[in-house]
Amino acid sequence: MTVTRIRCGVAGTGSLGQHHARIYSTLPGAELAGIYEPDDQRAAEICARHHCARFATLDDMAAACDAVSVVVPTNYHAALAIPLLEKGCHLLVEKPLCVTLEEAEQILAAARKADRIVQVGHIEHYNPVMSYWRKPSPTRVISRLSASHLSPRVAPKWVSSWTS
Repeated sequence: MTVTRIRCGVAGTGSLGQHHARIYSTLPGAELAGIYEPDDQRAAEICARHHCARFATLDDMAAACDAVSVVVPTNYHAALAIPLLEKGCHLLVEKPLCVTLEEAEQILAAARKADRIVQVGHIEHYNPVMSYWRKPSPTRVISRLSASHLSPRVAPKWVSSWTS
């Protein structure tokens, strides 16, 4: 039996986009077809690391991919998402979806017209810190919680272990 792999692309390979590329390159059932990245040095690094193509245009990416992660600065989300949807790609867009309500409505309209899925990357509920806060505790009191303290990159001083 032949398993069909989903051909995935990543638009933007900065801080978060590099992780999308890494995960697609190792995810069973997925194939990292390539990336769309304007920075030549960054593109060469990611393509070499994950053995994928670099697409020169969004059209090239759309032609080669079933699904694309849009991981560029928020003010470019709609500009990339709408043409990718029109060309038949399913999308995972990093949060926030876009800058304005009007852009969100345009993305939704494009997704409906193309019969494609758009998912927004709300993944913090998988962060180990969130599991810690969901556990009932009669002694824990939250007086002030800052989202910057929930970063998976830097453990806050009050968390003794990311796995506890």
